[in-house]
Amino acid sequence: MTRMKRCRRWALATFAAAVLCLCVAEVPATSPLDPGHAPALAAKLLGEMRHDTSPERVHELWDWFCRAHFGAEKEPLVYDLFGKELKPVEGGDWVHASETSAVIAWETNLPARTHVEYGWTPACNSRALHAGREPYFYLHVHTLKDLTPDKLHYFRMVSVDERGNRIVSPLMTFTPKAPAGMLHVPGDLPGPPYLLDKPNTTYVLTEDITADGTAIEVAAPNITLDLNGRTVTYHNETIPKETFDDPWMSYVNKGAVGVKNFGQSGFTLVNGVIREGKGNNTGNSESTGFIPVYMRDVGKVRIAGVTVDYWTPQNTGMRFRGAGDDVEVHHCVFLDRGCVIRNRHGAAVRSLSFLGQKGTHYRVHHNLVKRTRQMGILGPNQLNHNEIYVDSWSVNSFAMAPWKDEGEAHHNRIFGTGVNVQGFGWGTQNVHIHHNLIHLAGIDTGSRRNKEGWGDQDSMNGLRVTNYDKGGQVRDNLLYHDNLVVITNRGGSQARGTEFFSDETITDLVCRDTTFKVEALDDKTSQIACVVTHGQPDKADTCLPVWYRDCTLISNLCNVRFSDYYGKGSNHHFVRCRIVRTGNDERYHTFIVDGAYWSKRHVLLDCVFEGGAAYNDVLWKITSPKSFYSVKWTLTVKTLPGAKVAITDKEGQVEFEGKADATGKVDVPLTQCVVRPPAKLKCPSTERVEDVKTPHAVTATLGAWTKTATVEMTEKHEITVRP
Repeated sequence: MTRMKRCRRWALATFAAAVLCLCVAEVPATSPLDPGHAPALAAKLLGEMRHDTSPERVHELWDWFCRAHFGAEKEPLVYDLFGKELKPVEGGDWVHASETSAVIAWETNLPARTHVEYGWTPACNSRALHAGREPYFYLHVHTLKDLTPDKLHYFRMVSVDERGNRIVSPLMTFTPKAPAGMLHVPGDLPGPPYLLDKPNTTYVLTEDITADGTAIEVAAPNITLDLNGRTVTYHNETIPKETFDDPWMSYVNKGAVGVKNFGQSGFTLVNGVIREGKGNNTGNSESTGFIPVYMRDVGKVRIAGVTVDYWTPQNTGMRFRGAGDDVEVHHCVFLDRGCVIRNRHGAAVRSLSFLGQKGTHYRVHHNLVKRTRQMGILGPNQLNHNEIYVDSWSVNSFAMAPWKDEGEAHHNRIFGTGVNVQGFGWGTQNVHIHHNLIHLAGIDTGSRRNKEGWGDQDSMNGLRVTNYDKGGQVRDNLLYHDNLVVITNRGGSQARGTEFFSDETITDLVCRDTTFKVEALDDKTSQIACVVTHGQPDKADTCLPVWYRDCTLISNLCNVRFSDYYGKGSNHHFVRCRIVRTGNDERYHTFIVDGAYWSKRHVLLDCVFEGGAAYNDVLWKITSPKSFYSVKWTLTVKTLPGAKVAITDKEGQVEFEGKADATGKVDVPLTQCVVRPPAKLKCPSTERVEDVKTPHAVTATLGAWTKTATVEMTEKHEITVRP
């Protein structure tokens, strides 16, 4: 049986309790900054970090913060989403054997510390270990080095979750082997830079290499560069500033790059580390110049099992500029140890950047972004099973976004904090985002991260769709479902589980079957909500509906904020949602109406309220007397097939006219009440007016037959109106 078949069998197998689910107290070594029970201290130290913090200190503080704030043990809802028992995830494994090295990767359903046991015999006496100070990850990539070519090696994958539960894969094998016709680097080539100019050839590194500037350049098509578990260090010397005599092409042509490929398609890069050295230059506004992996005008690219490590200002991990068709990046690791962002706009600072796309069929999956200072991965057609950690140093730090047309993102895990994190960006049409985890932890970063002095400050945002200025941008058929969004906030930071925009040109924007849990951890924090309704106040009467169906909204301060200082949206509909209050904070309100304008036409249909949440618990914080929302319930009418059904409210106003279906049934949403502020509103205020619309009169008619019944619509109801 081949190694890949064995991997697949492992992912599909039932793990026998006696063999694979051994519960052991395998606790890794702690670092001097062991989180223990000190998340507040970890948050304080990270928030106090400045732009001139050393890359080593950045890495240390970030790892500590993540260990203290993220993981299934920090949020029990993670177990509800992914399962309570540790196991491998089907399709997450990957093995590649080089000449004297191998990379072994897999995915677990819960965060784990992992290692590989390997050797020449089934005893597997050697180990490739997880770094002890790092967080528990879902994705695991291990490199085995200094192996013997052409000799069978045994290995097994070991995973230990946060509770000490341990699973071990079946025993598997691989054989390191030199590809036929390969060339060794540096042995067969002068350099650096090493020029790979023989087409249809595999180049294999035999030792670590260091370059003052660019390390490796691809100069022919259909080349494979196997790093063989080695480390490529580039940009080890600072390039004089006068070298860059224009803001664009001088950076493209004269910068220092780890692996550079301009125009040579059919390229494969595998198994190794590309690390930025001691050089201290700043990339241009497009983050070009000093990138670990830079591809320009190429297609048919595969990158797998590669770690990129970079730190200089305005930089990006991997860049595809004008990529052609068919690009795949998987089982890679990205580590950004920098802080400085000179320009947050446009291409900005990203882990993996697709810029100026010319092709399609871009697939990015099973990658681990250990840290990014701004954006994560934006632009692939398919974006799945990635794990991303965002330490935001600027406004609009988007962790992920698939391609704007027909893009899909699923089974990703996002974690973040800092200035302004957005879990997912939006698209133009037919974008599908589902089965993702977003876990954010808001902190106070003060004025130390070059904030712009306006708008969101230290704001955590799960799902976002925005139209700018007066609106009118097209967003059509954007579907979000089966996601989990958890946000905790301290130090006066802010949170929006969603910030969806309603507009005349935003059609079929739907969020369903998603849980939002947004909570404040201290008295300084108040501007949080599971849902914040955005939009333009001058379109309150014409904007199309935004839908939240079968969602759960959990908060200790506010479940829904109808508008805020950034957006003043109307016509958001909550259907069969579960709205839950936690804790006993006296500041809590189920609904807050905000934004200093009006917010109206919102609907609550068949919603359930728990823990002290209530349909009429509302704070009119800063708003207009024009604001209102409606509480509705579904009435099921059973009558004669094809009968005409007319329903009027208590004031005689017709709320429904229609016909029963072939079974004699019709479902109708009917209004219990409209909740408004008092006419002479002085904000803030909890006074309310409930304009009650029920009881309702239901009249069924078929030919000469007619019958009327009365129903009180204060909950879902079913009524029979028959002869």
